[in-house]
Amino acid sequence: MLEKENGVEHKQGQQEVPMGATVIHRYFTSPEPANQLPQHLEVTVKINDTAFVPGVIKIPRGATVNWVNEYYRIHIIHVVNMTGGYTSFVESGKLAFGDSFNYRFDIPGEYDYRDLIFNWRGKIIVTP
Repeated sequence: MLEKENGVEHKQGQQEVPMGATVIHRYFTSPEPANQLPQHLEVTVKINDTAFVPGVIKIPRGATVNWVNEYYRIHIIHVVNMTGGYTSFVESGKLAFGDSFNYRFDIPGEYDYRDLIFNWRGKIIVTP
């Protein structure tokens, strides 16, 4: 696919340069410093009448997961990090219809979560 930019046609990262032109390199992305979190992302998990939707999520470090109860029954979300033998957990408390609970995942790894009342399960994979 050809595109025109400033009167010059180019395709898929290649660009024709007119004779005598000065070439200037353009950089479109740059890696983030290791000590900085990626741009914030929020993902919603719906709690319906039979399950978590979606049940498995892959997110970057620093993203937030927001659980929203769309069912009339009470739910309690329990999140556990089992990565590298390190166990930690966070719990939502009782979520009535329309209530939500969110948690920001700053440590890469795999997190299992479940509903303490209905024993539904899900997984969150946090990438570096």
